[in-house]
Formats: sequence, C-alpha cells, structure tokens
Amino acid sequence: MKKFLKIYFLAFILILNACDDFLSERPTKSSSIVPSTIADMETILVGIWRSDNVSPYLIFGGGDIELNAELERRLPGSYPIYFVQAGTWEREISGTNKDYMWMYRYQNIFRSNMVFYYIDNISATAEQKQYVKSKASFRRAYSYMELLNIYTLPYNQANLNEPGLVLTDKIGFDYSLVRASLKETYEFIEKDIKEALKITVELNAKFGQGSSYRVTNASANALAARFYLMKHDYTNAKKCAQAALDKYGVSNIMNYNQIGYSSRVDNSTITIDGKVINFQVKYPNTQFNYDLTNQWTEDYFISSTMTGFSASSLIDIIPSKSHIANFETDGGSEYDARWKYFYVKNYFYLNNKPIDVPAYLKPRNYCITVPEMLLTVAECEARAGDFNKAIQLVNQLRAKRVDPAGMVNLTAANKDEAIAIVIRERRRETGPFNRLFDIRRYNSNDYAADDITVEQEFYSYSALSVDLSSPVKKYQLKPGDRKYAALIPADDILAGNGEIKQNTY
Repeated sequence: MKKFLKIYFLAFILILNACDDFLSERPTKSSSIVPSTIADMETILVGIWRSDNVSPYLIFGGGDIELNAELERRLPGSYPIYFVQAGTWEREISGTNKDYMWMYRYQNIFRSNMVFYYIDNISATAEQKQYVKSKASFRRAYSYMELLNIYTLPYNQANLNEPGLVLTDKIGFDYSLVRASLKETYEFIEKDIKEALKITVELNAKFGQGSSYRVTNASANALAARFYLMKHDYTNAKKCAQAALDKYGVSNIMNYNQIGYSSRVDNSTITIDGKVINFQVKYPNTQFNYDLTNQWTEDYFISSTMTGFSASSLIDIIPSKSHIANFETDGGSEYDARWKYFYVKNYFYLNNKPIDVPAYLKPRNYCITVPEMLLTVAECEARAGDFNKAIQLVNQLRAKRVDPAGMVNLTAANKDEAIAIVIRERRRETGPFNRLFDIRRYNSNDYAADDITVEQEFYSYSALSVDLSSPVKKYQLKPGDRKYAALIPADDILAGNGEIKQNTY
C-alpha cells in the first residue's frame, strides 16, 4: 500500500498541475509543487471521479440485487466470476477476485490528509480554513464508513476487538499499515464526524449539476445520523437526523406521483426459447429529462464523485425476488410511484436480456437524502417505543410516494409492528445499494425481531466458470456470519508487505 501511495502521490500532483488554475507556471525539475490557496484545497478534495469503483460486495451483498440464474442459463457468461463470488458471499481468495473499493477509498482519504497537511500554511481567513478542514473531515469519514460497511464486521460489543481499518492522518509513508481494532476505527471516524459538524454553510438552494461535491451543515448532520445508526446509538442518530431535517426539511421531498412518463416509447421483439415476444418499454421522465434530475431537491449530498454509483455503471441491476416482494406489502406496488417509475418493465428485453424482471433505473441512487433522514427519525422513534410518532413520519413520506387512490396511510398497534413497517418502507425508499448498510446493523443489534438471513439462488461454480449442469442451489448469509467482512483485495494485502492482515472466516 505504501508503494501504491507513493505512485499515487506523484500522479496526483502531476494531475493537479495539468489544471491551468492550479499554478500560474509549470514546475521545473528544481521547483516544488505546494498548494497555496483555498482553490487548491478544493481541487484536492474534489479529486478524480472513477466510474469503475463500485464494489461487487456492495452491489450484491445486501441481497436486493440478485444473480439471476435464468439469465445465466439463457446467456451463459452473463456474470463475471467475481460477481458470482460476491453474490454468493464466497470468501476464498482467488485470482478472479476484483474489487477496487479499498484502493479508491484510501485515495479519497489521502486527499483529505493532504488538505490537513497544507491548510495551515495557505493564504486564507480562519473561517475559510475551518470550512475546508471540516469538509476534509466529512470526506474522510465518508470514505472510512464505506470501507467499514464492506471490509469489517458489523458494530457491536462482541466485535469491538475485531480488525477494523488502517487508520492514518498522514501523507507520508512512515505510518503503520496494521489494522486498528473496530473500536479504535469508530473512535477515529467519530472525531471526523464531530469536526464535520462544525460546518456552518447552509443548504439553501437546489443542488445543480455542478454542485455534487458541496458539503453543508445539513449534509454533515445527515452523515452523522448514518454513523450513529451503524453504532445502534439511536439517541444521537435521531438528534443528527432531526438537525438535518431542521436545516433542510421535508418540504424538499418531491412528489413522485407527478413524475410521469417520457414521450419516448420503444417497441420491439425478442425471441425466448423459440417464442417471439412483442414488448413495449415506457420510460419515466427521469430517464431523459435532465432538467428534472438536475433540479432534484431531495439530496443532502450527491456522492457520485466519491462512489461512482449510477444506473449506467453496472451491467445489470436486477432486483431480487425478495426486494420485489417487499413492494407487495403495505398496500402493494400498484399505486407506489417508486415501483411505477423506477422499476422499468421490459427494459432487459430491449437490451437482449431474456428475463421478465423490471430493471432498476432510479437516478440519484447513491445519495444521502431527506427521505432517508425522515425514516431515520421514524426508526429511532419506533425503537424508543413511540410507534405512533414513527408511523406518522412514515405516512408523511408515503403521501409523496403513493397515489392517493392507494393505501397511503399505514397503522401500527405496537412497537414491533412499527419497527417492521419502517424497515419495509426504508427498503423501498433507499433502494438496493443501501441494503447492505441496513442488514449489517439489523443483524448486530440487540433486537432479534429484525434479524435477516439473506438468500441467493444460483448455480455451483469454480474459480473459472459457472457450472450450468449443476442444480440451482441456495446460498445464505446469516446473522453473525463472519462473511459480513468481505475480503480485502489480494493486491492491497500484497502491497502491505505483511502488515495488512486479511479477514478470517
């Protein structure tokens, strides 16, 4: 890893110099390159967006995006083996493992550390410096939280001494690569969270296309709410989520019932098992109306510059059977605008994928949002026993998601029913990419009623290929399984020269 960081450091500096705004003159062999302005700090923080850095463990680990056995049977080789390994929670190291999340998140951490290293010596006011430092803390915390979600065991008292992450606040190469404990890792991140909460810049305007990296007091509180949910600290999670809502609230939740369909309609045919099928694809306005998506008002923080998430960055976003079934609860999918507009029927047919499953095409599926914070407060209220308040908040969201002709308002008779309703609503609202975050914490808290065993049905396979001659079998990820900590990429283990220890199972 140190070798990689040295290479990355040199490349990063060269890229910064390629920007006309970074320095007024090109460096010579004898000159040094030293960031000296707030603009330089911003350039470092924004970094370079990579669209290929979505971890397959994150895609498939939560069970809401499936490996479709029918697709693999009809189109052998539809899934790279590393997708199959991730989707069945295989934790044997092989040359086919492919995952860049570890490396790219540490690049983001390195950027934040560069800011901390240079910030005291730049020309700026104390207020400007504080804002940049708080933003750097936000981004470092965000990156570490993503790494926690994939490569470590979930947070609970039994796991506190388990391996956490490699912690560093340096840009040099003389720090230890030994993984800190999970307890030490959370303590390190919490310091960054508290620093980020010093941000006073408000979110007053809509996020435009060029504002995807903006960090505000509202987004800092929203990230803090996520962090405290990871720790099962519902008091602080509620406090921070409510603070985010107080600063940028429910009035910014869009009414999905008003999205409507695009004028574009695609008609075509596909042949499946010798039968010709005529089909039509209708698109939501969000698919092609970029003015609509650029003026989306629900987001606290658009994290594409940090995650690379977009519908177009994956080959197939096939919602799992259990994810689809969740839409049939609480009034069903018929009147739910999320299902109506973001799960597009026959889209896979149009792309020559012979499966009758709707494709998940929601824009902004990677963001920290107002609805997420509303449901966070609802969950915390339910877990504290105020189930009426929890359901009231859920229904406040459903009024913007469910057609008035459907079952907008839900009811709960007790705490357990309310928690179950919030969990189902959160699954519908936050989408497949956030499911791993949720099941990790459900399965590691002290409330057994929300435990979940995740299942995947697929063929047997080797390190090289899928065995289509084998019967479809069931793979499971159960509560308490050590497989919740994915393999750290072998290349990064190797680059660590023995200091970075691999997860064990």
